[in-house]
Amino acid sequence: MSLNILLIQDDAQGAQAVRDALINSSDRRFRVEWVRTCALGLERLSILDKQHRHGSGEISAVLVDLLLPDVAGMEIVD
Repeated sequence: MSLNILLIQDDAQGAQAVRDALINSSDRRFRVEWVRTCALGLERLSILDKQHRHGSGEISAVLVDLLLPDVAGMEIVD
């Protein structure tokens, strides 16, 4: 069974590096979904929450860059 990771990062190279590291992990299988902004991440989490209530779409972890184009720093946590 794979773990679903939501990666929120604007930088394409950085996102690819994180994705590659997770996908190539020998410890576990990961499925990584990447979005570029906090707003898109929140939208995706909302959709996944609705799917989870119907038995699918669970996210195991969210990885967030603290310097996004629409939000920065600890404001992301809020």
